[in-house]
Amino acid sequence: MSSKIRRKPVSMDVKRLASYAIVGSTAVAGSSEVAEAGITYTSVNFLVADTTANGIAIARNLSFAPTGGGANWNFELGHSLDLNLAFAGDLNGRNNPAQFAGRVVGAGATAASYVSKLTFGALVNNQPFVGGVGGVGTMAYGAGNGNGNQNFLAPGVGFIGVRFNTDQFGWIRVNMNGAPGNAFTIVDYAYADRGETITAGQITAVPEPSSLALLALGSAGILAWRRKKKGLNTARSA
Repeated sequence: MSSKIRRKPVSMDVKRLASYAIVGSTAVAGSSEVAEAGITYTSVNFLVADTTANGIAIARNLSFAPTGGGANWNFELGHSLDLNLAFAGDLNGRNNPAQFAGRVVGAGATAASYVSKLTFGALVNNQPFVGGVGGVGTMAYGAGNGNGNQNFLAPGVGFIGVRFNTDQFGWIRVNMNGAPGNAFTIVDYAYADRGETITAGQITAVPEPSSLALLALGSAGILAWRRKKKGLNTARSA
């Protein structure tokens, strides 16, 4: 004698499922909410070494575009063969000091400014910025001149922190050959939107806590909707 199991009908709360769908679709499709901050990243891989033009190694200019438009800010990294000098310069600051508040992370002095060497993950925004004498800061000079600020004399990777457009910050990664020659490779660079924070080596924006909460809520909504749908299909096939 066969027995039949009587199943309780599955009820579907249409309003609740609709809210699940709305929240879920917001989390999946609402990229504008998650990507509240933007970072512009550029790979360079340019060797600044013993290729000369009138005794000065050919420099490389990096372009930083202000959020909201306006003229680009230009930052120069170069090398003087005569002095074995690696330097970083604010081109806009030299050409038109009133146009930009471009600066480099470093230490200033009456006769010179020295570029600081940041480590990976260091927050750029809260660093001390200097303008440089004539818009230029020294990264490394010969084998060092005893002032204690020759931060890029040692071989290896380091980061230069920059500020432009008054409230935009970025970093430049260089790989130094080491003293006494001080040739180096510009590896890459990046900068954040106006008013946003950025750490040395950061290439993607971190979602705001509210966006992360929305994403988690959306994921929960999608999961709940799938479970409801699975239960309904099981009931129908029984």
